[in-house]
Amino acid sequence: VCIEVLAASGDFASAAALYRSLIECQPDSALLHFYLGSLLARAGALDEAAQSLRSAARLNPGLAEAHNNLGNVLKLQGHQDQAASAYRAALVAKPDLVEARANLGSVLEQTGDLTAAEASYRAVLAQSPDHLGAHRGLATVLLEQGHPDEALAAFRRHAELAFGDAPSSSSSS
Repeated sequence: VCIEVLAASGDFASAAALYRSLIECQPDSALLHFYLGSLLARAGALDEAAQSLRSAARLNPGLAEAHNNLGNVLKLQGHQDQAASAYRAALVAKPDLVEARANLGSVLEQTGDLTAAEASYRAVLAQSPDHLGAHRGLATVLLEQGHPDEALAAFRRHAELAFGDAPSSSSSS
């Protein structure tokens, strides 16, 4: 609880120091490495965050959230291929981790693999039909692939979810 209070108040350095002290006592704790890495990512210390999250994933390959968060850090660092690998590892560990699949779709879209990105976004929507990011990502991918009608439908669904109503195609005065 103390660490969470420090982090919530913005004292990331003190919170990280406490996690590091705990890790000295329990160096094989994947969860402690995961919590430290996640904290460091929030603090913007991406290199250290990646190192801690890699340790967590190495210590417990089944900790899908560690792989997912590592992917997020790698993506922020511009390492899209490594991020995709981390998201795939998260999905091996936990195939129903929606955020890892959505994140994979996003990185695949960024790297230009539009067919795989589309498949990833559609898989997210099959599992979580109201996932905002997947609707937006799918719409963008469909538009880039030259499917404007399908893209418009996906954009409208995104708007319905995000704003409570889809924008109308005509305005009334």
